[in-house]
Amino acid sequence: MPDYRQRVLDSQGKFRQLVARVPGFKGYVAKEARREADKMLRTHLGRQLDQQTSRLQQLGSRLAQAGNLDAVTSVEQVRMRLQTMSDKIKTATYGYAGFFDAATVNESELDALYDFDNNLVDEVEAIGTAVNSLTTAAPGQSLSDALAAVSSAIDDLNAVWIKRQDVVTGGR
Repeated sequence: MPDYRQRVLDSQGKFRQLVARVPGFKGYVAKEARREADKMLRTHLGRQLDQQTSRLQQLGSRLAQAGNLDAVTSVEQVRMRLQTMSDKIKTATYGYAGFFDAATVNESELDALYDFDNNLVDEVEAIGTAVNSLTTAAPGQSLSDALAAVSSAIDDLNAVWIKRQDVVTGGR
């Protein structure tokens, strides 16, 4: 996983580097870089979840073609939960309202938020592993057990996400 903060800083042009030397503006540039890195990471996580959502949709289609409608319903419920998580992550508050706004988050809070989002990678990877097990399950294996594993991984991601939101809102 690349360091998104460094990627943002590396992409800044000479103008931004010059302006960063202006008193008071350097902190703004650093905050904006952290904010952009947070957004990039969450976009990446959302895309990863969207890929797993597509895999679940494909599985549901295969099950429907095979006439296993009960399984289709179960897969669709899990797919919808995963899509909801993806949407939450992709559209979450950036944590920094802007240079002139009164409600801002300080740099250490942004760093904590970025680190927190980085920890979400583990949960997203666990979902990928669970979906992989589900989609490659042998015909004799229990679909319900594999679906339960995916559902549990989504629950784990949601629990981490709720804690992240507490960081963003300051526990409000």
